[in-house]
Amino acid sequence: MTPRRRWPWRSAAALGLLSLVAACRPGDAPEKQSVASLPADAASVARSDAAGIDSGEAWTTSKASLLDFLHRTYGREAKLVSPWRDGAGEAARELRVCARRMPLADDQPEGLLAVCSQSEFGSGSIDFFQLTTTPNGLRAIAYARNVETGANGWSDARLVRFGARRWGFIDHGGFQAYGTLIGWDVLRAFRGGQLVEVATIHTDFDNDGAECRRRTDCAETKISIESYHQFDAADRHADAWPLVLRQRGVECGQPLDRTLRYDFDAAGFRYPVPDGPPDETRCAGAE
Repeated sequence: MTPRRRWPWRSAAALGLLSLVAACRPGDAPEKQSVASLPADAASVARSDAAGIDSGEAWTTSKASLLDFLHRTYGREAKLVSPWRDGAGEAARELRVCARRMPLADDQPEGLLAVCSQSEFGSGSIDFFQLTTTPNGLRAIAYARNVETGANGWSDARLVRFGARRWGFIDHGGFQAYGTLIGWDVLRAFRGGQLVEVATIHTDFDNDGAECRRRTDCAETKISIESYHQFDAADRHADAWPLVLRQRGVECGQPLDRTLRYDFDAAGFRYPVPDGPPDETRCAGAE
């Protein structure tokens, strides 16, 4: 399994500050951008990536087979569309199918499934499955359970295509503390029976609350960036599509609008996106 890289500010020590400041609830977390809000070039790629996911592809197995898998994994309360309750007391949580792609009849025999949880007493988590069809129904050939993600007990995931035959999941996380807002997306995919992080992308960073609380002349050190990421599917038959990241906002008090492009590193099974949020010390007025 490829070692999981962690951003310094996602370490246990850095996240310890969340015990002093409440982490953001789902409504406070940075919102994921809809296709309609993306730039025109990115929106066209987003629509092509989303096409075919539970919308028109011929399934080799019925929904009943997927429901049977859910029942065998989570019990008879599990549902395909609506959420269901699991556990009791502080262990209680709400589960729901948040992403699914059934095995297909063509050259894509494996399916993907994500079951998201929401809890009032703990962090959000997701169960990820890689599925295949057998004479006895669906079977998980690989899985990762209770992967912590999201914010304040909430989690979500979606399917994404990043190559001719490459599919994965994207889940979103974020928190706000001491006037700094940070959001990130994680691209995950199964490789050799293991779920690995393929890319970790910061989607939102805003230090306005922190900088302007410490100093009155905060304009030169202000950073407020939103990032929109999609895959360049111009060559639909390519093994892996380049990751395109467009950043807009303010950096060190100056307007920012730039596009970055990262090719897939097949050997490392990663997109070489830099770790972590922007480096605030690069601003000329930083203390």
